[in-house]
Amino acid sequence: MTYRPATAPCHLGSRPCGAPAAAPNTSGTAQGLNVGHSPALSMETLSSRAMAVQRGQIGVPYFGLSIAATAARRVVGKAREQTFSRLLDRALLNPAIAAALLKENNPANRPAMRRKEQLWLGNESSTFIDLLEDEE
Repeated sequence: MTYRPATAPCHLGSRPCGAPAAAPNTSGTAQGLNVGHSPALSMETLSSRAMAVQRGQIGVPYFGLSIAATAARRVVGKAREQTFSRLLDRALLNPAIAAALLKENNPANRPAMRRKEQLWLGNESSTFIDLLEDEE
């Protein structure tokens, strides 16, 4: 995959795609958090759904559920953003936390960590078996 600036022509022809090109090999965290995007129901959406209820296209339970789901999505998204922000602040202020995050989330370390976990579980399995045999 090649890096393409936002002003470069895209697959649609000679005009620019419009969206900035993503940096290669990014984690996508900021995109996943939808920074700056509010999934709140607008007045247009509420009035459109109210008219759909009035016409009989959707029921009142669906209307209420869609409002509740949007509110829940908003609360969860806000909590996720706040948690990520706190974790980022802690990682920036504490090098040990930053190193642990980098170690845990580095794809190159995952196979080694998995082997270490399997070895630990293998060693501890005898303890669990002994406990089960003692109960019988």
